[in-house]
Amino acid sequence: MKYKSSQWTPLANKKKLSRYEKFCEKAGKKPRLLKNFRSNPDFGFIVENVSRERGQDYLQRIVNHKYFDESQITHVKKNDLVGNPNLERYKMPFGEISPNTLRYFLNALNIYNFTKNDSIKNVVEVGGGYGGLGRVLSCFISFCSYTIFDLQSVNKLQKSYIDNYQNIADKFSYESEPRKSLNSDLFISNYAFSELGEELQKLYYENLILKCKKAYLILNRGKVSREVFLNMAKDDFNIEIKKEYDLHRPNGEIYYTKLTKKN
Repeated sequence: MKYKSSQWTPLANKKKLSRYEKFCEKAGKKPRLLKNFRSNPDFGFIVENVSRERGQDYLQRIVNHKYFDESQITHVKKNDLVGNPNLERYKMPFGEISPNTLRYFLNALNIYNFTKNDSIKNVVEVGGGYGGLGRVLSCFISFCSYTIFDLQSVNKLQKSYIDNYQNIADKFSYESEPRKSLNSDLFISNYAFSELGEELQKLYYENLILKCKKAYLILNRGKVSREVFLNMAKDDFNIEIKKEYDLHRPNGEIYYTKLTKKN
């Protein structure tokens, strides 16, 4: 089964989604488009969409995180060297940084906190944006492989982005569908999994989530109820959920969801 946009139900209209796909296809082939892709509106409304105010909220949570260290900032900000993102100026020591990168920073800290006592060698992410979370996470976890599942057109852009970071580029691979089972230590999906249709959710669950030791997901409001997935997972995983109302996106209530495989 191919992973197609028709089976993806993000909180955006189909015309904009089509422009997003077409832009990713072009940017993955043309370096001149890659140079500024993160500030392009056809790309930004899906991925690079965090406001300055929301960035400030993420920043405050980062500063208060028990695993935050100022030395991490320089490494994380390297995300913004590619793609010409819209930067905002925050108080030092953060300075100029993309609000979207601050979101990845917080995600990475939370994932590190969740997995700090585990050996995380193989990571799978569904819906990888431009590859930004994977690169930020490499600052915290020394994984050996990182596989991103996404639309084929987006895979091309992700590879073009990650290839700029030669110290990690060979660890990344890109897939458009889970054709077979793939074992991993950690499964990640921020928003994307909950925006898949029910048939694809079942396929991804059986071939990817069920084969992982731990999973970290942020579930928003898709066409398929989040309870469908949680009911599917309850026999196989211990589940921890933190619910939070998101005022900054049309998500309504979002579920910060952590799964740990039962013995």
